[in-house]
Amino acid sequence: MNLDSLFTLIVPVRDRHYNLPSIIHYYKNTSYRKIIYDASEKPFDGPVENFEYHHAGPEFQHQSYLNAYKMSDTPFLINCPDDDIMTHDSIRRCTGFLK
Repeated sequence: MNLDSLFTLIVPVRDRHYNLPSIIHYYKNTSYRKIIYDASEKPFDGPVENFEYHHAGPEFQHQSYLNAYKMSDTPFLINCPDDDIMTHDSIRRCTGFLK
């Protein structure tokens, strides 16, 4: 079984859209499911190549995180804050270990 089908990468963001281009660029060619859940006042207006993007607005910040987790249909979730990048190797190694 392909490890990429076992997890969903969730990127919660709030008012830090300036981090998203780097995150999107780093993960854009990966085959696993990727979700950006945005609790910012205004939606991100840049490209979100190969990501699912959901804008919830600030009034739903905590609920939006729960909604993002509920959207996953994989056994494992990876929460990657918008100011961090988890390497491809570390994601696959963690998933392989947990499997």
